[in-house]
Amino acid sequence: CCVVWNLTDTGPGIGGFCCVEGSHHLRLNPPAPIKDELHSSRHVVVPHAPAGSAIVRTSRLVHGNSVWCGPHQRRTLIFEYTTNVEADPDRRIAPPSESLTRRQSAILAHEGA
Repeated sequence: CCVVWNLTDTGPGIGGFCCVEGSHHLRLNPPAPIKDELHSSRHVVVPHAPAGSAIVRTSRLVHGNSVWCGPHQRRTLIFEYTTNVEADPDRRIAPPSESLTRRQSAILAHEGA
């Protein structure tokens, strides 16, 4: 889950967050032309998001940033939460060497391991 909080206006003609609506329902990767040329694909939308608005998205949504054309500097805060299952295994933090409680071990464990 991710929250994109706009501190400045973004949207069509300005730029900012863009996505392929409904792509989070796909059970496969999007075609290369959409993924590689996200900012220029006809399937991509740039939602109107004035300063102070928040966009909540899932990590499965095909998304990116459209070309910035705004007269002001873009300011956005991004809050992202990923479970240890979704996180890159190479970046996962190893549990501390001291003993963990059963609950702590379960939280740090890789699901399916």
